[in-house]
Amino acid sequence: MQRSAEAGCQRSNMRKNLLPASLTLLAIISLASCDKQSGAITSSSFYGKWKASYNDTIEFTRTGGKNIIRYNQSMNPSFTVPADYEYTYQNNKLGIKDGLSGLATFRFYQSFRWIEEGRSFEIQGVEWFPFISSTLTYFTFTRIP
Repeated sequence: MQRSAEAGCQRSNMRKNLLPASLTLLAIISLASCDKQSGAITSSSFYGKWKASYNDTIEFTRTGGKNIIRYNQSMNPSFTVPADYEYTYQNNKLGIKDGLSGLATFRFYQSFRWIEEGRSFEIQGVEWFPFISSTLTYFTFTRIP
């Protein structure tokens, strides 16, 4: 009889410990499966004007059902060569359809990096303006409030 009482007590203790342990395990699994950037930044997160470190502005907008980036291709604020290209944001990289990688495909900036997510990013100068010869130049783009 004593063995059955001990077994019943052990099962009762297991049940009492099972619920908190299950809840803790569930919380750990939920936190581990969360991706902090998952869904946080999308193509529409860029909408608005951004100040470039080379003293010009770029604009991300939605026009004709497409995400469009507008900027001055001359790199000279006093001499404007306007450019409108379709853009996308995938796998933490900004990409544009500028014809340099084929008319129907996006060219992704491999050097794209968030400095402060949603507020400022940088891109290597030779990727942004292919005519630049310096591989050490990076441009920073900061959202204009």
